[in-house]
Amino acid sequence: MTLRHSFLAGTILALACAGAQAQGHDHDRDHGGPPPAHGAPGKPSPATGRTGPGWSGAHARGYVVVAAPPGADASATAPPPPPPAPDPIFYPRNGQGAEQTEADRRDCNSWATTQPNAMADAKVFQRATEACMDGRGYTMR
Repeated sequence: MTLRHSFLAGTILALACAGAQAQGHDHDRDHGGPPPAHGAPGKPSPATGRTGPGWSGAHARGYVVVAAPPGADASATAPPPPPPAPDPIFYPRNGQGAEQTEADRRDCNSWATTQPNAMADAKVFQRATEACMDGRGYTMR
């Protein structure tokens, strides 16, 4: 039996013991003493029927504690954040020149930073900038 099968058998045993405990099963009362320690030399494992290191946990109060499977303790890495959205392109609706467009963009960016939550949320900042530029006669794409 592989380590995986042993782990699964131990998990099933733990669930069965927990279910029995939930139904009023008390190992001390029903069996005249504490549950046996499995894995001790000469004591057979309920999962494998073998003795020794094949069973790595102890059956105590309806729970089975087993060693974690290999790789279970490896920390999960968070996925990388999505790439930032490209800057919008502003098209003048009223014949504004490049210098005026740049001056309006700077003014609108400055105004957007004063809006609630704009510095904490990029979407809020972008909406505020777009609203300002729309008010000054620009179309966004």
